Amino acid sequence: GAAYRDLSQQEEPEQNLELAIASCEDALQVYTRESFPQNLAGTLWNLGLAYRDSSQLQNASDTFRDAIDTVEEIRSGIIIGGEADKQKLAEEWQPLYWEMVEVCIELENYSEALEYVERSKARKLVELMAATRLKPQGVSSEVWERYDALSQDYNALSQECWNRQQRRDSSTVSTLWKTEITKQLTELRHQIDTLVEVEITPHDPQFRFGKRVQPIAYKEIQALVDDKTAIVEWYFTTKSIHAFIVTGQGEPILVSTNLDAWEKLTQLTSQYVIAYNRSKSDWRQELALFLQQQLPLFLHCLAEILELDQLISRVPPHCQELVLVPYRFLHLFPLHALPISKTEYLSDKFSQGIRYVPSSQILQLSLPQDSTPLETGGEEKSLFAIQNPTADLGWADIEVEAIQTQFNHVNVLVLKADAASKTGFNQAATKLKDAAFVHFACHGQFDFKNPQFSRLLLADAKLPESDISTAVNGFGCLTLPEIFNLRFRQCRLVTLSACETAITDILNTSDEYISILSGFLFAGSRNVLGTLWAVDDLSTAIFMIYFYKTLLGETQPTVALALKQTQDWIRQVTVDQLLDWIEDNPNLFINEERHKKIRADLSKYYSSTKKNPFQCPYYWAAFCAVGQ
Repeated sequence: GAAYRDLSQQEEPEQNLELAIASCEDALQVYTRESFPQNLAGTLWNLGLAYRDSSQLQNASDTFRDAIDTVEEIRSGIIIGGEADKQKLAEEWQPLYWEMVEVCIELENYSEALEYVERSKARKLVELMAATRLKPQGVSSEVWERYDALSQDYNALSQECWNRQQRRDSSTVSTLWKTEITKQLTELRHQIDTLVEVEITPHDPQFRFGKRVQPIAYKEIQALVDDKTAIVEWYFTTKSIHAFIVTGQGEPILVSTNLDAWEKLTQLTSQYVIAYNRSKSDWRQELALFLQQQLPLFLHCLAEILELDQLISRVPPHCQELVLVPYRFLHLFPLHALPISKTEYLSDKFSQGIRYVPSSQILQLSLPQDSTPLETGGEEKSLFAIQNPTADLGWADIEVEAIQTQFNHVNVLVLKADAASKTGFNQAATKLKDAAFVHFACHGQFDFKNPQFSRLLLADAKLPESDISTAVNGFGCLTLPEIFNLRFRQCRLVTLSACETAITDILNTSDEYISILSGFLFAGSRNVLGTLWAVDDLSTAIFMIYFYKTLLGETQPTVALALKQTQDWIRQVTVDQLLDWIEDNPNLFINEERHKKIRADLSKYYSSTKKNPFQCPYYWAAFCAVGQ
C-alpha cells in the first residue's frame, strides 16, 4: 500500500491510490490488534494517508481514528521498564495525530480536532496523575494509600530505568542492571496487581494499574471554564499553527496561521535557546543583559508569528480570564507578555489574569475532590519554606522573612541556610505534606540536555570554591524524580522563587511537559508558580513580597489575579514609590537593618531618575501561574 501511494505522487495518481487502498484493505484481513498490532497500526496509517490523498476525508478520519485507538492500546500494554518504550512510541506516532487533527479541521469538525490534540499531549503526566487521583468509590483511604505507595515505588523505579535509557549523552545500560531492575519491577507489579484484585476490583471491576486513560471529551473541556473564562489551546503540525478557543458555549473557535508560521517559529525558538544558553555561563550579568535587550524583540516576533491580533479579536469580549495551553516550543515563552502595542501586553486585555495548564485533561485531573475555601488562619494558612540554602542569595533572606510575616508563626516552618540540606528537607517531610503554601527561595537549574535531571539546589549542593552555575554536588539537590515522589494533602500553592523552574523539555515531539514545575503539580499542589528563565535576585524578592501580600490580603484573589496585579504594579512602580511602599509596610520587614539594605540597594542599582526600573519584561514576565 505504501509503495503504490508513493508511486501515485509520480505517475497515474488516481489509479495508484486505488491500488494503495485495495492493498491496505487486503492487509487488514490479516493484521489484528491481538496478533499483529504494530502492523495493523502501520497499515491503517498508510490507508488513512491514501484516503486523504484521494480526498476521501471522512474515510481518512475513520481510518486514522482506528489507527490511534490501536497505538494507544499498544501503549497501555507496555508495562515492565516501559517508560522509554512509551516515550519512543508516542514520538514515533505523533505524525498520525497531526494528520488526524488536520483532517478533522478540513471536515470543520473542530471539537473532534481538539479532542485529538488532547490525546497527543503530555500522556505520561496524564497517566501518572490518573493512576493516583482517580480513587474508585467505596475504596477506603487506607487501601488507597497502600496502592499509592506501591505505585509510587513502581513509578520511581520505572523513572530511574527511563532516565538511564533517555540520557542523551549516554545510552549504555548494562545487561545485569536491566535484568535486576526488570526483576524488581515484576515483583512490584505483582504486589500492585494483587492489591488491586483483592481490595479495589470488588468496588470497580474496570480498575487496573496502568490502564488506558479515557480521553477527555470536548464537553468536559468546556466544563472547565465559567462564563467569563476562555481556554486558548495551541497545536501545530508541519502545515500550520492552530489555536482553539474554548468558551462555555458552542463549538471551539479555530484560528490558524499562515503556512510558513511553523518554520518561522522553529527558527525563532532555535535562535532564542542558543542565545540563552550562550549567555547562561554568566547568569548574573551577561544573561540578564541578553534578556533585557533581546527578550522584547523575540516576543514581538512571536506575536507576529502567532497572528496575535487576529487571535485576540476572536476571543469573546466578555471573557475576563484566559487559560493558556501552550504546545512544545511555546512553553518556553511568556505568552502573557506578548505585546499587542508599544505599551500593552496580552495580560492587559484580561482583568482576571492569565494562567497556564499543560493540557485540559491535566487541569481536569488536578481539580480537588473537595472545594475547601482558603481560610484566614489555622492549618489552612500554613507555610513551609526553603530560604537561601546556598547562602549566596542575599535578597532571598529578605524575601522569606517578609513573606512569613503574613502567616501565624505557629504554622510556619522555614529551613534556612545549612538547615535546608537534603537531610533536613527529608526530615521535614510531614510538615511539607500538610502545608497549604510551599515556598522555595533558592537556585534552580533546568537541564536542557537531560531535562529529567533538572533540580532545585539545597544546602549541600554547593561545592567549596566553586560557582553554582558551573558545578554542584548532585546529591545535595532536590531532583525531578524526587519531586515527583512528594505528596501534598491540601497544598494551595507551591511558589518556586528560583531560576528556570517552568522551563520544559521542547525536544520531544509528544509535548511531555517535563519540568521542575510539573513535578509539584503531579505531587498534588493546586497551583504552582514558576519561572521561565534565570531571574534577578532583587526584583524577584520585591515581586514575591508584594505577590504574597496581595494573595493573602482582604480580597484573597485567585493566584492568577494576584500574579497579574503584582506584574502590573512592578511594571509601573518607580524607585521613589518603592521606597515609599517599604516605609509604609514596616511589618513586612524584620528590622531596621533590612530597611537599610533595601534602600541602599535600590538607590545603588536603580537611579531615582529612572521612571520605571522594572518595566522591562525581563523583571516580571518570567513568572507564570500553572493550575487552577
